[in-house]
Amino acid sequence: ANFNPADVATQTITVGSLNQTISFTQPSDKRIGDPAFQLEASSSGGVAVSFAATGGACAVSPSGLVTLVAPGTCDVTASSGSDGKYAAATSVTRTIIVRAGLPGVPHLMSASPGDSSIMVAYSIPPTDGGSPVVSYVVVATPTSGDPVIRSDCSTTTLNCELVGLINGMGYKVKVAAVTAAAVGEYSAETDPVTPFVAPEAVRDLTGVRDEQSLLVEWDDPASLGGGTLVRYDVSIREKDGVFSSPVQVSSSTLRVSSIGNRLRNHTFRNLSKAKVYEVKIVTITSLSATSTPTNTAQALIQRMNVAEAPRNLVIEATSETSAVATWATPLRDGGSPITSYSATSPNGTCSSTTPTALSCSLSNLTAGKVVTVTVKAVTVVGSSEVSTATISLPGRPGAPTIESVTRKGSSATINWKAPASDGGRSITSYRIVGLSSLDAKDSPQCSSTTLSCTVQGLSMSAAYNFTARAFNVFGEGAASASYFAQAFSSVPAEWGSLSAPAARMMTGLPPAPGSVKVLSSSARRSNVIATAPKTSIPITHAIITVAGTKGRVVLRVKVAVNQANPQAAITIPYSSRSVSVSVQFANSYGVSAMTSGGWKPAAQITRVTDAAPNVQTGITATKLTPIGATVGAPVYFIGASSQLSSVAKAELARIAAQIKRDGGIVNVTGYARFSRDTTTAFMKKVSEQRALVVANYLAMLGVQQWIRFQGVGAPTTTTGPDTDRRVVVSITPFD
Repeated sequence: ANFNPADVATQTITVGSLNQTISFTQPSDKRIGDPAFQLEASSSGGVAVSFAATGGACAVSPSGLVTLVAPGTCDVTASSGSDGKYAAATSVTRTIIVRAGLPGVPHLMSASPGDSSIMVAYSIPPTDGGSPVVSYVVVATPTSGDPVIRSDCSTTTLNCELVGLINGMGYKVKVAAVTAAAVGEYSAETDPVTPFVAPEAVRDLTGVRDEQSLLVEWDDPASLGGGTLVRYDVSIREKDGVFSSPVQVSSSTLRVSSIGNRLRNHTFRNLSKAKVYEVKIVTITSLSATSTPTNTAQALIQRMNVAEAPRNLVIEATSETSAVATWATPLRDGGSPITSYSATSPNGTCSSTTPTALSCSLSNLTAGKVVTVTVKAVTVVGSSEVSTATISLPGRPGAPTIESVTRKGSSATINWKAPASDGGRSITSYRIVGLSSLDAKDSPQCSSTTLSCTVQGLSMSAAYNFTARAFNVFGEGAASASYFAQAFSSVPAEWGSLSAPAARMMTGLPPAPGSVKVLSSSARRSNVIATAPKTSIPITHAIITVAGTKGRVVLRVKVAVNQANPQAAITIPYSSRSVSVSVQFANSYGVSAMTSGGWKPAAQITRVTDAAPNVQTGITATKLTPIGATVGAPVYFIGASSQLSSVAKAELARIAAQIKRDGGIVNVTGYARFSRDTTTAFMKKVSEQRALVVANYLAMLGVQQWIRFQGVGAPTTTTGPDTDRRVVVSITPFD
């Protein structure tokens, strides 16, 4: 009636995200040939963690599946982005050391005896284990006596001559590859091979087998004994069988291979890959036309075998509906290079990028089902035995069980039991969500990596239904059964309270910081450290206010404090020489006095202590001044309504900001408009309902002090209509 409507003022509040950290287990050292493995990392906020690798030693999928590539090191970085509630975490990097593995087993192609010697031919092993083959070791074990060993056999010609052997003595021969990592496994030994004097036999007789053919190669004899070369009689037989009629390779039809201009060769075809063959070559000269021990060379050509089964087959789930199977190269390829791998699954197609790739991928699987993959190595000889692996696809966790909810003031501590199933992956975090019985938008929550967490900012007069969910790498699990947490008991006849008085008496207003230090860490950054004095009163938060040289507030931050060691430490983006800093400690009871270097923000209100009650018993009280200092302007209502208008909510936001800054007990007094046609009981009920609505709204805005409310009906007054249909908020200092 006395004032025109005021201009609407709008304030913008920027709410920052919570910090989160990443826990990342250091992987152990690996070797080439080891199976792929899954990294273990999680974020404290339950946000998904992704991985990326640098360096050529390994490759990593976004979900953390590491595949070994080559010896060396690779740096794997775990990252967790922002999800709207949590800010992006600081990435964590772990270095994986990959060492070379054992080389594969070379296939011993042939063993050809000579004068006190044996010429051995072999193939390149199917894998070098990540380290180049530097030589081959050939061992000849006699029927009696010590073995003869040569460890510098060629990696280019793929043959090696053992000398100093005893003519007429049988030797079993085997070969192994040597790398910087170690000496690999030896090949199977040959049947005994016996050196003999053959001065006019061909040299360097070797045999290289294909699926159904045998390429025999040799060099001309060192001496023809004074005669001239006429031909070579080349024969073949199954081991211990009868030599075939010789193929006459005359001097006019001798073929020269590309390896050397004196190396001769002949190919036998239509052979059995499963049999061992012996080849004999007789040097026929103008002086020697028959086979004698001195002009005859023989070679034992080992059978062609299928490769061994692929090694270390494992299946790793990359999501709830997809998986990757990986395996290692067999150590033995049977003498023929591996041309492809055959990977099959009854659960769908396992797709590989290339025929010889060491992995395959399955998609469109069913979460929680069993997945089986079989893999065979294929050469020109045939397919190996199968390797088989089976896993149960992981999924999301089951539902936790909430065991207790303990309310204290405006907070509640929830304890729960882990779900019976973690879905096949470790649980990374839990999230608790509450739903108010008074306001559907009042839904506080907390997250934890343990089986307990505390929810802050609850409305004292509301009951809450709490549910819990577990998270693993695949996401959010099933919700627990709802747990009902009752509101505090009903309010007294005059004053209601949004905090349990007994709980409030057990605590108190926190002490001011004992010291505040501002230390420059760089030209534009400073560290603020506030330390509490010795106290038994809980301290949960610190409110840090930063002002420029002219006293204008440029930053206000609320940070959590470790209750076991109450100290607040943050970094601010200002030099210590250009700002003033004050710090207050806070708990659910209120906010402490400020500690600073002498600077203090200007107060927005004046505290007034009124020891007398603001109303007398009954509804006809005449004393209308609220206890303490009035904060802000009254909040008005329409008719008999207790619904807050947008103007009222804006005013309560301003009031809440002042209350949080200054602390104290918050008093909320509601009024109704006097009417001769309305009962006093109805006016009392309406005024109390209005006070309760305002008290709940202040609690929702984060006011953590003790909030008291009352409705006083419609007291007799002559001060004007501003006493009607309103709620007044005031503060009583704690002291």
